[in-house]
Amino acid sequence: MKRIMIVFGEMGAGKNYWGEKLAKTFNLEFFDGDTVAPPELMERVSTFKPLPRSMLSNYIHETLTPEILKRAAASERGIVVAQALYLNIDRNILLKYLRSFSFDVGFYWVQTSVWRNIRQLLTRKNGGRWVAYYLMNKPWFEKPNHQYWTLNDRAAQLGIY
Repeated sequence: MKRIMIVFGEMGAGKNYWGEKLAKTFNLEFFDGDTVAPPELMERVSTFKPLPRSMLSNYIHETLTPEILKRAAASERGIVVAQALYLNIDRNILLKYLRSFSFDVGFYWVQTSVWRNIRQLLTRKNGGRWVAYYLMNKPWFEKPNHQYWTLNDRAAQLGIY
């Protein structure tokens, strides 16, 4: 059974870092979900504007999900996906859909402190604006109501990845 590991969390948490680490550890392909985001969504993010729920939902269900399915089906062993996925409804729909194709799907929540997120975002161009955007979006992130594994500094120290 092919594996799909979905690494999710807030912006600046280290999803790509952990996703690449997991992909290397388990000999899977890495896929950054942002690489298939529609231009209008990326334009709103890059100009620090709120994302309408309809735009986000369309991206997740009409673009991201089919791309995950396509890449996972084409891979030899499976893939690791890095994507924010702030809402439980989106994660649960994605989980049910991918499992319907007999993939072994697991979620990995990258958890960091607010201060670590802020430090990371400050390293980006326009870092102060990224911090403000992160703080504006933070209230929308929902603690998972589904099974997940935690990725954080302690997991890295213990070699759990």
